[in-house]
Amino acid sequence: MLAVVRFVFYLLLTSLYAASITWGLTTSYHISVLLYSNTLIDGSTRVSEEMVSALRGYVVDVVDVGGGYVAAHSSGFVFWSTVASALARALGLGGGYLYLEHLRVLNALAVAAGILTVLYVERLALLYVDEWKALLVASTYATGLSWVYTSIAYSQSFSAPFTAAGLYYLVRWIREGRPRDATASLLALSLAATSDHTLVLLGLVAVVLVLAGSRGARASAIALALYLLPLSATALYYRLVAGVPLTTQTAYAERLGVVPLDPGRILRDLSLVELVLSPRKSLLVSSPALAISPILALPSVARPSRLRRELLLTYSTLVALLLAYSSWYDWHGGLSYGPRVILSILPLTALLLSVSLSKGRVLEYLTAALSIPGAVFSSLAISTNPVSCAYQELATGLLPQPVVCNYPRLAPGCRSPTLLGATGVDCLGCFYLYVVVALLITLLPLVARARYGGVAGKA
Repeated sequence: MLAVVRFVFYLLLTSLYAASITWGLTTSYHISVLLYSNTLIDGSTRVSEEMVSALRGYVVDVVDVGGGYVAAHSSGFVFWSTVASALARALGLGGGYLYLEHLRVLNALAVAAGILTVLYVERLALLYVDEWKALLVASTYATGLSWVYTSIAYSQSFSAPFTAAGLYYLVRWIREGRPRDATASLLALSLAATSDHTLVLLGLVAVVLVLAGSRGARASAIALALYLLPLSATALYYRLVAGVPLTTQTAYAERLGVVPLDPGRILRDLSLVELVLSPRKSLLVSSPALAISPILALPSVARPSRLRRELLLTYSTLVALLLAYSSWYDWHGGLSYGPRVILSILPLTALLLSVSLSKGRVLEYLTAALSIPGAVFSSLAISTNPVSCAYQELATGLLPQPVVCNYPRLAPGCRSPTLLGATGVDCLGCFYLYVVVALLITLLPLVARARYGGVAGKA
């Protein structure tokens, strides 16, 4: 029966992700990267001054590097954008108004990345809990913040699946010491870092663990070489193609006259609190169960067990990454929904949630209950506009971003930017349909377990 439930779960998930893909909306973030991707396909490494001037107001996220402009995006996101544009051209899609047709293909790739992330989150959870609880962790992950960024592609949409895969193989390597797990982990984490460069910190932790615990020099050398390969390609892209000393993102920040990384923002802007626990735009709003998972898993650290080492590594890495994201000049993510900048590290919180669920049934019900508001808010954002308002518009109040910026748009006749909306269903209809399916996904593991039973949880 579990196999049937999993099939229904992933069928519902795929249907929801496909129906909620952003279809009729674009942003300067996406126009800029798609413009640059098409420039690369056409054989040039610079967008001309004339082109940028012609699209002034639409093309913002670009950097003047002399002789033209380059996209102010991570190398990994430029790669996926270029893949999307190449696929779109192969399908005969010219781009349409402001490359909207190419963005639809890019968003479709984000849907595939989102489903892959959920699959690896489930596999990661299975290392700690039984199949039913692992499916609950996957459903909690799938209908919150992650869902929004499968509907519209950002760089973090393509780093999250590799983070989840890298963590899964790293935990397996820690427990079993198989060289192929070490190799798979380092390669996945390196690929994740090409789209979100902060993840180099997570990769370095994995490299140290592998080199310190590996029994064979040859296996370690292969794993390290595979880890360095994508990062070397990234460095070459910035140096030889984009022509910047570090990254285009830091160059863009410097052009704006701001310091790219400033730990003072953690105290000055309370950025760490705003990312995780604020009532406005934090993880507590978009994925409540994941936000409190570090608290729920704390008792397991105090107990002597084989999990303690894994948990201490997870907590220390999570804190270091959160501090890094909180120091970034664009930590709030601008117009985007929720704490987009920390999407890449949500698999770490899924690991902690899995550990907490191994200790009792009460937390299963709490997890499912906390997943409901996240699913509702995500449905609201996706059905109306996932880039509805800037953080600065929320700073004077305490209401959640979806309530302030998305709820007022939820009226009969409102045109939803989603694929379902393109069929004629308005925002209100899309919202109701998305909520129903998202709640089915969220509650399915718990209801199915109560109906059909399951195996005992893992320690």
